[in-house]
Amino acid sequence: MALVLGAGCRSGPGVEPPLDRRIANAHDIVEWNRYRALRGDVHVHFEGSAAFDATFTYDIATGRVRMQTADDSILVFDGRQAWVSPANAATQRARYHLLTWPFFITAPFRLSQPGASLGPASMRPLGQQDLLSANLTFAPGGAAPPHDWYVLYVEPSTGLLRGIAYRATYGGSASPAAPQPQAVTFYSYENVEGVRIPGEWRFWKWNETVGIYDKPIGVGRVYNLQFIAPRADAFQRPPDARPDSAPPAP
Repeated sequence: MALVLGAGCRSGPGVEPPLDRRIANAHDIVEWNRYRALRGDVHVHFEGSAAFDATFTYDIATGRVRMQTADDSILVFDGRQAWVSPANAATQRARYHLLTWPFFITAPFRLSQPGASLGPASMRPLGQQDLLSANLTFAPGGAAPPHDWYVLYVEPSTGLLRGIAYRATYGGSASPAAPQPQAVTFYSYENVEGVRIPGEWRFWKWNETVGIYDKPIGVGRVYNLQFIAPRADAFQRPPDARPDSAPPAP
């Protein structure tokens, strides 16, 4: 039976905290919760596809997101609906970009949100390492990213999140060339005003038996990170915007 995070969890002297709490503590959730919003730049590039570059603002309390892409299009997730402005902007799969990349940045702090469920932990291989691992699912709807499931990989000695395997459903995949499950691994952790956030990502092919395999199929970078107080209208529907709705579940 899956563990519903935050429900009746207890720890004390000599008792190992639940895995979700270990992850949150390793990334300094107490400091994270002091701030209103995280701003930064994200760059993602998969083999054979155009790079995605944007400046993002993530609202910590609500999960709302605003992005400004390299061509000055504005993408907004207002908590329910994704928007693209101007309405004739070339950006596709806006909802995917708005939910997926911020999720990889903020996953350690979202494990106790309503609807999150973490399965039992076990040791599994990820590259050359054996890491603590557990399956993570979210209840349908809300601000959960458009994936079927996740597998978290955690460094046993520190509690740091070292990777996430996932299956994407929005638009078929996180990479047009790779419809199978993938994984992202995290490197170059930075201390951003007391919070630990990885600055570099690598994307891989993945299966449940061996974990990641072959060479990386994509890279990502998160930089210029800072905590800010966002504008009051930052996460509202922008002018001249079209909706970008999630497709039906497969």
